[in-house]
Amino acid sequence: PPAATATLAPTADPSALASPTSALPYVNAKRLWLYYDNYGFYLYNASPDNRSISPLGFVSIQTPSNAFQGFLWAEFYPTLHPGRCMKIEIQQNPNAYLNPPLCKDYYLSARSLPEENELVFWTDEFSVLWQGQEVGRCQPADGFCEVFIP
Repeated sequence: PPAATATLAPTADPSALASPTSALPYVNAKRLWLYYDNYGFYLYNASPDNRSISPLGFVSIQTPSNAFQGFLWAEFYPTLHPGRCMKIEIQQNPNAYLNPPLCKDYYLSARSLPEENELVFWTDEFSVLWQGQEVGRCQPADGFCEVFIP
């Protein structure tokens, strides 16, 4: 499977990247941008197409019991539209949340979790899954990860 790449800092201008149709790892791939810090995880659809959110999953490499499945977002909104975001935030953040500018403070689906919750996967290296198959890995120190899904 294609590896995830950290090609964009969380505060960088996304227009500096190639268009979503250039240099994709396979035909009809959909680009997703993941932004994260210690208190939040944000998913942005950087492709021109709608994506069902249910087949998407995330799992911590170090603690596989820490995982999040897309159907937990789909309970509120099942489709990730182009240029839109979904988020997971840890409750009682002592600082401001990351809230990436691309998301424009508008989220199709949001989850709020206690700090010690098994759904918090992104504070360690994590895998991104599509229909149970790994499509990328992301590093917590990067704060950004780009993956391509079918």
